[in-house]
Amino acid sequence: MKMKIISVTGAHSGVGKTSLAALILREIKGFSAIKVTKTELFTSLTMDEEVISEKGKDSCILKESGADKVIWVRSTYEDIKECLTQAVSMIGNSRGVIIEGNSPLDFIEPDLVIFLMKDDLTEMKASGRKALERADLVVINTKLNDPETLKKEIRDINPVAVVFLGDLSGGKIEKGFLDTVKKRIIMEVTCG
Repeated sequence: MKMKIISVTGAHSGVGKTSLAALILREIKGFSAIKVTKTELFTSLTMDEEVISEKGKDSCILKESGADKVIWVRSTYEDIKECLTQAVSMIGNSRGVIIEGNSPLDFIEPDLVIFLMKDDLTEMKASGRKALERADLVVINTKLNDPETLKKEIRDINPVAVVFLGDLSGGKIEKGFLDTVKKRIIMEVTCG
């Protein structure tokens, strides 16, 4: 059976990608996680428990949320494809993997792409726009009461993405999001 890949992307840094990945990992057992950090000068892959388990780091949050294995990829853009191939091969027997970061989307074909954003699209990076265009699901991490204008802007860029609201700082997400993720992954597992 092919390993399932969930790509968690975002408009920019600090939108809550790790919080969302952690929420999914707590609900879907048997998944590992790959955290991708783009660098300018060097490339490294680590699954060293001491590094991964450092309190306050995204890798520690992913591990504590139930990831089978966590691999932290720090890579130049040019080396990401090779690093991802190696990292996925290190996952082992996991049912699937959550890959956090925008750059991997240029090199992989995930089974599910989730795009995360805050209250508006004005600060979106170019890689964020590309991720939004490919997204299956969009999560607006906001406390806005009326996000309809924002939903329209999202539909103008990606008319097929399903949009959910969340307040990830409080660990909340709109009812139906996790069920949708599970159905997409289970359907892919049984039908793919």
